[in-house]
Amino acid sequence: MGRNSYDDMLPEGYREKRSGNRGTSLIIAFIGVLITLIAIVIYLMFTPHSDGNEDASSDVSAVSFDVEEPAMLANEAPALRHSSQSYSSDSAAVSQDMPGYSVSEYVVQDGDTLESIAEASGITADTIVNFNGIRDLNTIASGSSIRIPDTNGYWYTAAAGDTPESIASSCCPDITGEELLAFNGVSSVSAGDRLFIPVPESAEWIDSAFVLPLEDGTITRRFNSIYNGEQLKGIVIAGSPGSAVTAAADGKVQDFPNDPDYGKGLVIYHEGGYVTEYYGLETIMVGTGRSVTQGEAIGSIGTSNTYFDGSPAVFFCVKQSGIALDPESVL
Repeated sequence: MGRNSYDDMLPEGYREKRSGNRGTSLIIAFIGVLITLIAIVIYLMFTPHSDGNEDASSDVSAVSFDVEEPAMLANEAPALRHSSQSYSSDSAAVSQDMPGYSVSEYVVQDGDTLESIAEASGITADTIVNFNGIRDLNTIASGSSIRIPDTNGYWYTAAAGDTPESIASSCCPDITGEELLAFNGVSSVSAGDRLFIPVPESAEWIDSAFVLPLEDGTITRRFNSIYNGEQLKGIVIAGSPGSAVTAAADGKVQDFPNDPDYGKGLVIYHEGGYVTEYYGLETIMVGTGRSVTQGEAIGSIGTSNTYFDGSPAVFFCVKQSGIALDPESVL
């Protein structure tokens, strides 16, 4: 038998085995094509695309912004930022041409006092204190500047629910709400806004408006005295347990603070931007929003608070727009 004939002789089962391998390859190829098609379908379904003839950036238009500097309100009232070293204020300057009143600057000279400046300018010392937000009435720094309005008045901060008419009615009945807005150079008022309230020339009640809230009481600690390392911003009036505490002036009950040292308190709002505070109360006889008259009993002192010298006492404070004043100076 020749070589070629010998080579053509295939082992037994060779053809069947080769046929089986070909079938397996076809199945694997089919599965591969199927997976590829599935992958393409998934890609087309979940990948955002646009028409091929469209430029991807054609829908995006350029946007330009014109930035303007914020406008400053000419009638913006100064914030109460205070310095115990001088009469100058850190707040923004008040416009000199505000409708209704004007403001001048004065440089404090050697020998000046609050009273002498007030007398020379023709307005009250209270107006100077309130307008400039002065906290320390005992300090005048030569060379510092203070602002002096040409009208007596005080700052009022509008509360929620206030209207120009309600503010004018309660603070300055001689003018209307519209006139009050014009006086401050504004067209409306919202909670938190500050308005300068004019005080009529006839309103001299401030000089003697308040009375001692504890009849027959004894002043044992005076304004600015030091007690337990703290400078007192009020006076301490000692009395007998059960003694009645009365309203120092006509006003409206505003709050009931509770101080850990001074004890149970009561706050009354008065005309002219004044507020009186009474601490060390054993009982309270009036509710929030209640109008009270001068001399009306608002509570009593007892033994629940004996912070000052271990005796029943009322700690009495007078403030004007948050500025603590010596109560004895207005009694």
